[in-house]
Amino acid sequence: MLKATVNPSNATEKTIAWSSDNPSVAAVSNGTVTAVKAGSATVTVTTQDGGKTARCAVTVKAKTVAVTGISLNKASLTLTEGGSETLTAAVAPENATNQQVNWSSADNQVATVDNAGKVTAVKIGETTVKATTEDGGKTAECKVTVTKVAVSSITLSKSAYSLDVGQSIQLAATVQPDNASFPSLTWKSSNEAVATVDAGGLVKAVAPGTADITASADGITSKACVITVNEVEGIEIADVAFKNILLKIADADHNGVITSEEAAALKGISLNDDQVKDLAGIEHFNNIAGANIISKGLTAVDLSKNKKLKEIFIIGSSLADYNLSGLGELEKLELNFSDGKNQPAINLNGSTSKITYLKVQSAYLKSLDDLQINSMSHLKEFQCLTNCVESVVLTGTSALEYIDLSVHASYLRNALAVIDLSGCPELKVFLSHSSPAVQAIDFSKNTKLESVKYPSGMKEIDLSKLPATVRDLTIGDYGEEPSISGTEHLVGLEYLTLYGTSMTSLDLSNASALKSISIHNAGALKEIWLKQNSEVEVTGAGAGDVTIKYK
Repeated sequence: MLKATVNPSNATEKTIAWSSDNPSVAAVSNGTVTAVKAGSATVTVTTQDGGKTARCAVTVKAKTVAVTGISLNKASLTLTEGGSETLTAAVAPENATNQQVNWSSADNQVATVDNAGKVTAVKIGETTVKATTEDGGKTAECKVTVTKVAVSSITLSKSAYSLDVGQSIQLAATVQPDNASFPSLTWKSSNEAVATVDAGGLVKAVAPGTADITASADGITSKACVITVNEVEGIEIADVAFKNILLKIADADHNGVITSEEAAALKGISLNDDQVKDLAGIEHFNNIAGANIISKGLTAVDLSKNKKLKEIFIIGSSLADYNLSGLGELEKLELNFSDGKNQPAINLNGSTSKITYLKVQSAYLKSLDDLQINSMSHLKEFQCLTNCVESVVLTGTSALEYIDLSVHASYLRNALAVIDLSGCPELKVFLSHSSPAVQAIDFSKNTKLESVKYPSGMKEIDLSKLPATVRDLTIGDYGEEPSISGTEHLVGLEYLTLYGTSMTSLDLSNASALKSISIHNAGALKEIWLKQNSEVEVTGAGAGDVTIKYK
């Protein structure tokens, strides 16, 4: 009830009229305001005399209806893994003011529920989904059961396949539907003597014949993949010891047979077995780049069919025949037949154009003719050790940088009488030993020489013939006393090893770079002259008998 006061209090005309601008929300009659529905309205009172007004804002609040209960459209729900369904909640009464519902799952690992009541199955099991009203905390529940998705079909990636003995194939299985639930696939072979299959579907061929491969799960079995296994003809290797070595390194599928494909895949052969007497069959391994062969049982080696060979190392005391012809890619060659009694036949026709390293060792090597060294234009290192070679004339070897003609056997002195190095302008290292017939070596063309070991047996050594580039020098042998001259030319010398000399005095005062002198059994030598203020380390068994002087 609103009350209006007209001013002044003694006004003659006090008649007033009431009105509402929104009677559907609030109506007014003689000051009495009646709420109709929720909303806002303005009540106005107006004087008849002068039209004076006063207003009152009226707000009508809705009537609160409390929640008395809640129900769900389903009391129970069954879903398969990954499936979903939305539950519907009904709040009572229908006109309850607060219709808000909160959803929850007793076990989210079995099934989850979102704010809209959508239930999603996670894994097999049971849980309860609850709907709770915000007003009054009224609840309703639905029991949710999650079951597995059953397998309807299994299809293999192949229906038939052919394999050679020792080969394998990986089969795959497609299970429908995509979301089917099963612990694992079970693979089976109908004939494991022919083909086996593992838990992952890998099929291996065992012996000639046929076998059906199937996969099963959840009581469903696929159609079979028919595997046909064929007999394999492998490479024939007659020598049992050689075959056993090859099986270890080339038989990729371990079926006791080396196929041409397996032979082609091998990049190198290495054997050290005196039981190997025959290398027949090695020609099938035509992609090998390296061959390391050690056997006292071999009498012949034929690698002429292995055209991709780049490196060969052979030791064999009974070898009489080497066929290494036609190997145009050959870069490194090492032959050792030091226990043999005769020089073997060595065929290097067509194999010398790319050789950069050559080492040959044999007490019975008398000639280098078979080695065709003078056709090795790329040869950089040549070692001819423990031999009876009479002559070394190197005229086609302009790339040579390293030569070793040493004999490392106390019972042997080689027969070298001629050493011609004029065709080796790039030579940096020259080593020789036990060559009593050599009395002079011309180094005038070897202007890049850095290290020299003179042949033992030389009676006079003229060091003026050495280029000034020599830094490391070895002279003499135990029990030998060569005469030495020309030491004033050794201006670049850094290291000197002296095994014997007839000289009583040695002048090295021009060797300003000298760092070390090693003296052994140089009984005649009494004094060494060095450059003033030089610091040279003098060692060796005979160092204590020599006086060091400076100038």
